[in-house]
Amino acid sequence: MLLNQQDSSGEEVEFSNATSEEPPLVAMGCTRCLVFVLTSETNPKCVNCQTPDHLIDVLHYNPPKKPKHV
Repeated sequence: MLLNQQDSSGEEVEFSNATSEEPPLVAMGCTRCLVFVLTSETNPKCVNCQTPDHLIDVLHYNPPKKPKHV
């Protein structure tokens, strides 16, 4: 849904409301580029290298635990 509003200069500006049709965004980290990105949950890609191969979900990442040495 597009909304028309006026900005401070009086010009009309269009804004779009998020709808349920748009995929949710998730925060992820790219281990290749060493950046954090906000990307689509359904089609995640790094904005820098354009690949999903090196992304990790920074909020839900649970690295494998190393065995304890006695």
